[in-house]
Amino acid sequence: MLNDLSSQVFLNALLVLGLAAAVIIDLRSRRIPNLVTAPIALLGVVANVWGSGWSGLSNSLGGLLLGMVLLMPVWLNGGTGAGDVKLMGMVGALQGPQFALWTALFGAVAGGIFALAALAWRGGTAQVLRNVGASIYRMAAAGSLGRVEPTSQSFRMSYALAIALGAAAAYWYLR
Repeated sequence: MLNDLSSQVFLNALLVLGLAAAVIIDLRSRRIPNLVTAPIALLGVVANVWGSGWSGLSNSLGGLLLGMVLLMPVWLNGGTGAGDVKLMGMVGALQGPQFALWTALFGAVAGGIFALAALAWRGGTAQVLRNVGASIYRMAAAGSLGRVEPTSQSFRMSYALAIALGAAAAYWYLR
């Protein structure tokens, strides 16, 4: 087995590599391919098992699941893409559920700041309020959370950068 320090160094390196690739690709193409998130998440699970046995498996799979669940409602409401959900799963698979939770929270703050700055820059506040109102109306009419497709006027941003900044803040906060 890897010792704890070398295992954590490997997992941290995978985290930085995966987030950097996702941010670059997302900013260029507005997509995060499964070829980025899936292999790194799998390596995270394997490295956690290798370094910590069954508890590593539990921690890694719990992080993967929690990371994805935390962004699922946002994705269902058209706020992010499926790649962002899988990227959060990758983060959780590498670092566990606590890290995934803090990454999502700090990432939401970063994403909110980006969105407010973009709205101020574009002057699209009224359109966003109309979109939010329409989303709430559709959810209420359907009686549940369902996938809301963004309209052509919807504000769209690359969320991988917010997730990466959230992970950096979580790393700083938890260490």
